[in-house]
Amino acid sequence: MNCISKASYVVLVALLIIFCPNLSKGYSGADQEAQKSAEQQQDTEYSEEEYNAYTAAVNDPDPLKSGALMIEFVQKYPKSKLMEYVDKGYSALLFKCSENKKYQELETLADQWLKIHPKDKQAIAYKASAANQLGHDEICVQCMIELYEMQPSGDVAYEIYQKYSKMKNMAKSLEWIDKVYSYPEYAGAYELHWDLAQKYLESKNFPKASEHCQLTLRSIEAAKLTDPMAQEQARKVRRACLHIIGVNQVDAGKFADAIKTFQLALKAERYGDAYFYIGLCQWKLGNVDEAIDSFAKAEILGGDSKARAKEHLETLFKSQHYNTLVGIDKVYKRAKDALGQ
Repeated sequence: MNCISKASYVVLVALLIIFCPNLSKGYSGADQEAQKSAEQQQDTEYSEEEYNAYTAAVNDPDPLKSGALMIEFVQKYPKSKLMEYVDKGYSALLFKCSENKKYQELETLADQWLKIHPKDKQAIAYKASAANQLGHDEICVQCMIELYEMQPSGDVAYEIYQKYSKMKNMAKSLEWIDKVYSYPEYAGAYELHWDLAQKYLESKNFPKASEHCQLTLRSIEAAKLTDPMAQEQARKVRRACLHIIGVNQVDAGKFADAIKTFQLALKAERYGDAYFYIGLCQWKLGNVDEAIDSFAKAEILGGDSKARAKEHLETLFKSQHYNTLVGIDKVYKRAKDALGQ
């Protein structure tokens, strides 16, 4: 679910579909329907002056001028029988700007309409989508919050979280991720906590990264994945989370816990760095023979810790063999046998 591309798609499509129920009519359909209805009632419902003002507004080819004329109509004829058609005409105008990707005009028009109709969900959704395309992130997220308050949903909460994540507003991201997980359909959305875990990792906040890794693992369990590709992706994330948790436990001096965590990581994927940290913990706990075997496995499997594993292995082996490496080949053979190599 990561991603800005998905956020853009949902903001432009999902929000408009949810909050603009008449979107499928299109510009011409809504506009023509409103004008036809107005013409049919012209003789009895309103004055010629009102009708001319209305037609001038909806037929002006310049979207900003058309919008300004409709706003002027609303202000001049607040009780006009044509008001419902002006509403439809303005909605059609917003749709046309959206379809033609005139986002600056769309944002301006939606903002102007909201000054006289502040609770118009359709206009707020259009303003959000326009602001999103223009890179006006603060405007976009505030519009989405307004929509959420009017019609709470997990999908909108998720998009708000994604927007704050893009804005690198960690405090707000955490606030909205809690709202997202309050919806049952997002209980298994482990990507959200995994995304935060990586951000904390980048900032070298290992305790927080570990905390969100724990939450990621919990969400993976709740996901109950059946698709093979999804299961494989979850397996990789699970291994990465367990590794981060294990390293944090090592840094905290919780060596016995770290060994258990890395053993779980090895069930998800066999890799050298896990054996290196297991060896390190065994060494710290005074289990030198076990540490020697673990360092040998780490060196054989390779990885970022390969050189350090070799160094520690030789140091420990020499400490038990009169400062020589005679017989270390037996250690490597034992490790290979254990690894099935």
